[in-house]
Amino acid sequence: MHSHCSIYFIGPMLNYYLYLTMPDYLVQWYAHECRRNHQAAGDTFSAQIYRYPEPVSPIRGSVESDILETFLTKQPGPKPEDFKEGANLVIQIPSFRHRDPQIYNYLRQSARDLLYECIRRRFKIALWRDVHNLDTAFTRKDLAIQAWMEHHGIEDTETNYFAVLKVYDRADAAYRKSESRKKMKKS
Repeated sequence: MHSHCSIYFIGPMLNYYLYLTMPDYLVQWYAHECRRNHQAAGDTFSAQIYRYPEPVSPIRGSVESDILETFLTKQPGPKPEDFKEGANLVIQIPSFRHRDPQIYNYLRQSARDLLYECIRRRFKIALWRDVHNLDTAFTRKDLAIQAWMEHHGIEDTETNYFAVLKVYDRADAAYRKSESRKKMKKS
């Protein structure tokens, strides 16, 4: 018994993109995370700094990917809205089982805000987890943050450094305040 299978190639599949605007350090970190994950099986990985308008693909199964799958919708009008002005990150819209990017390629502002907040919080957690372990009397915080930035594909500029330092210092202050409250309760 023979089965017949025909595959038709109508042409190249169109790619659809989301254009987002975020601080440079956050864009570079997120792009690095996506690239690192997609190249995980390879023997090498080059941590090149992300440059707009190169698209990145979100990590399958990530919260960002789940946000896209849940909130991508059809365009609100016949002419697609263009969010390119001022954008510094391009995300290729993945194809989901029930969300074909040819049809579902619009993300409302509230969902864009949610996506940004998710990326920002993951960044903050990763920074805190990695640098806090090194922030001791035996290491210099400035060197730990610079090494962390380089390791995570963030360009070592003064603007990026001070933005990352500010995120870390705020997390550290919140941590110290929480620890102080715990000690006060025990007393």
